[in-house]
Amino acid sequence: MVFSAAAKNNGVEALEYLNRLWKNVDMDDYYITIRGTTFTEFLDDEWDMVSIIGVIVDNTDTSGSSGILYIKVTDGGYVYTNARFIAVAWQNKANDNIEFATGNYEKATLAEIKTTYGEIADFNEDSFYPYKKR
Repeated sequence: MVFSAAAKNNGVEALEYLNRLWKNVDMDDYYITIRGTTFTEFLDDEWDMVSIIGVIVDNTDTSGSSGILYIKVTDGGYVYTNARFIAVAWQNKANDNIEFATGNYEKATLAEIKTTYGEIADFNEDSFYPYKKR
């Protein structure tokens, strides 16, 4: 079931489990942080290199062990284009661990990115990286 983040108090309740700072297990000083509907992916806790800053505009049901966040990019760093849409998947969430994968494609509309990344299987299995709650 997919629902609008705006319909759920800007996604805060729906994203409660994901709403925190996550540290990449394999890459030192690489983080994903989710604060309400703000999504940030960056290198170093000093914010030396921002990969993505965006607003979560939609997501799949976060009560399961996997799902997808749909993000409108507000700062794409050197990788993504501002005002376009990307998808970030998570899987294997358990206790303080999770795996994230950022999609390789960006699209002009939310509908296009949801068509490109409509389910976890649309993400390359090798693109998931382990993260630990920090």
